Amino acid sequence: MSGYDFDTIKAAFDIQAEVIRILGAPIESRHNYNVHPCPFHEERTPGAFKVYETHYFCFGCNKSGDVLDWFAWAQDRTLTEILKESQLDLTPEQIVQRKEEIAIIKYEAKVKADDEYADALEKLHNAKSWLRYHDNLDDHSRAIWRSRGVDDVWQDIWGLGYAKAFQYMSSIGKLTTPTITIPIRSIDGKVLNVRHRLLSAIDGDKYRPEISGLRATPFICDTDIEKGGDLIIVEGEIKAMVTFTTYDKPGVQCVGVPSKSMMDKTIRQSRGRNVIVIPDPDGVQSVVDAARYSGAKVLRLPKKIDDLILEHGLGKHWLRDTIQQARII
Repeated sequence: MSGYDFDTIKAAFDIQAEVIRILGAPIESRHNYNVHPCPFHEERTPGAFKVYETHYFCFGCNKSGDVLDWFAWAQDRTLTEILKESQLDLTPEQIVQRKEEIAIIKYEAKVKADDEYADALEKLHNAKSWLRYHDNLDDHSRAIWRSRGVDDVWQDIWGLGYAKAFQYMSSIGKLTTPTITIPIRSIDGKVLNVRHRLLSAIDGDKYRPEISGLRATPFICDTDIEKGGDLIIVEGEIKAMVTFTTYDKPGVQCVGVPSKSMMDKTIRQSRGRNVIVIPDPDGVQSVVDAARYSGAKVLRLPKKIDDLILEHGLGKHWLRDTIQQARII
């Protein structure tokens, strides 16, 4: 295939639009409108499959490729076969037409995603389920939160809760489980979603949203702190809670990110701030590129941060000293 100008061929196509042609509208909206369920493996982490401007990558199965790889997969043929039939060899007029079609596809997908997001958010706010879940807290359910390192005062501050019988879809059908609940809020305190930590998960993923169609966003520990200043980014909402309350330093923001794919995005968006990233031990390598881009320091730990704190009864002096060990990768 040495006679083909691959750069010219790839420039004629928009990979985000080509993915939409096959997979349909993305599962998340607004800034995340190019996030889809992964087509290459049985999806367990919603939003793991990210389509960038020039390539795709799945944080769940590590599958990656460019638009030519996508065409080969979508048509179940080799790239050589596709090129021999000149299916990707477009005339200048066809290139212009293709770009116009792409613009329409992306615009329509974004409008649809925004509409679905607005409808889902309205449904959430009408139900106000996070208030009901918080009212469900009793000695038993508060003890569950305490065992995870969150005392009663912070349970009330964050509006954490408990659901006795939450139903969710799994690979084996509809299941029911008790959950502990986490309202996810914006800086101004507006509830954007409710995350359920399944207490009897049997099919892998332990978290589910209250309502589908709402984009996943980080858990912000202090919604009174405006953007700027020191920031700690932790993989996981409950880990962020434990880190924030243990660190106990006014003015320092801590956010919990629900997935490795969102860790990448959140770290990149923090460029220009004084940032410490605390990934899980198996997630260090996945944050390297983003940390280098943003200039963030990364703290490598032998165990998950909350496990270390809880198992050994560690306090703020240990955590503050340990965070000083974070380094630029």
